[in-house]
Amino acid sequence: MPIQFSYKLTNTNIYAHLMYRIHKQNTDKLDAADILGITEKSVQQFNQQLRHKECNILIYADFFATIPEQGIGGRCSAADTVLIFIDPNHKKGIKHNVRTWLPSAIAHELFHARRYATYPTTSTLGEALINEGLSTIFEEYANPKLKAPYAHHLSKKEIADAWKKARPLLNSQDFNHDDWFYGGDGIKKWTGYSLGYDIVKLYMASKGINNPASIIDEQATIILKRYNPSKN
Repeated sequence: MPIQFSYKLTNTNIYAHLMYRIHKQNTDKLDAADILGITEKSVQQFNQQLRHKECNILIYADFFATIPEQGIGGRCSAADTVLIFIDPNHKKGIKHNVRTWLPSAIAHELFHARRYATYPTTSTLGEALINEGLSTIFEEYANPKLKAPYAHHLSKKEIADAWKKARPLLNSQDFNHDDWFYGGDGIKKWTGYSLGYDIVKLYMASKGINNPASIIDEQATIILKRYNPSKN
């Protein structure tokens, strides 16, 4: 049976219902109580800002979709479901990875889920860049001692070059998401994350904004409109 709990969000009459499911494979290697405790604490902390109405968080003991450097990963493609993956055999150890990176993964994916509640589909490259940029900046805002490696993988020149390549495709649905965000076909690994981060970061700076949750419903086209990367 999945483990469930509900809690009342701050200053609202909305209840969030979070579900945690530990995958049967390799469960003996996971400390379920530790994982669920960190998850519940993280959700309560981050959702005070996101105010997401309802979401199911499913946690799997599986290396699929994990970030190799962290042993933790996540996926979200809808407002009501977040997937978190934990590599039970990672070289750095489960406990270290869970306590270090699990809160960041939850912050990142919950931000996605909340934005999907406003924009149910992400079909263009521009939208994908902004969605990842916003979620990654919120991840760092929520855990300021940690830097997301995928957001700082490119030099300023590489970001400027990536922007030249991305700009004609911003409104296009004809792009390869995996190439742009995980590398391939001449595109460096994590380019989409680093470029999206830079675009959103500069937009927030121009508006004097520190917390991306305050612009969670901002249209991607507005954020993209005046972006001009620097090579210096």
